[in-house]
Amino acid sequence: MKRRIRHWWTVAIAAVVLVAAGTGAALARPSSSTSGITPAQVKKIAKSVADAEIARLAPTLSVKNALTANSAISANSPAFYAQVTGAGAVTTNSLGIAQGNVSHPQRGLYCFSGLRSAPKGGVAILDALPPGASGANLAQVGVGTFARCPAGTQALVGTIRPDSGDPVDEPFFVVLWS
Repeated sequence: MKRRIRHWWTVAIAAVVLVAAGTGAALARPSSSTSGITPAQVKKIAKSVADAEIARLAPTLSVKNALTANSAISANSPAFYAQVTGAGAVTTNSLGIAQGNVSHPQRGLYCFSGLRSAPKGGVAILDALPPGASGANLAQVGVGTFARCPAGTQALVGTIRPDSGDPVDEPFFVVLWS
């Protein structure tokens, strides 16, 4: 038994649309014979426009701190860093801070002195190895002198319990810059 297409006219319209779409796309695309511009010419025009824009904006452009650009690498490096145990011992994970630079006069207080230059700032974070060793305690950095540290102190780290504010001996990492 033959199957008849009921709406033959919809199939005919669809075929006409497909043919028109295919030829329209082919006609819309430029060919080497219909286009008067080559890819090399497009590149040359784009470069010319970009050069003209740079020349137009050049008088208003500047490079800030060009004289100090050569020192940018060293400016971004910390002056000193160390891993310090809860007992105040400096580990080998350190640069610019040795055991002789750290004193531990009382619980939760670590004083730094004898550094090659006075730190202007720093940051400390508790050493969480093994995991969970430090709990929720805090570490804080101060620069300058402190009454509870020996004379000549340049910076200090305090480790405390946040709930009570009581000092606690905790291992930490410290980064100081000058």
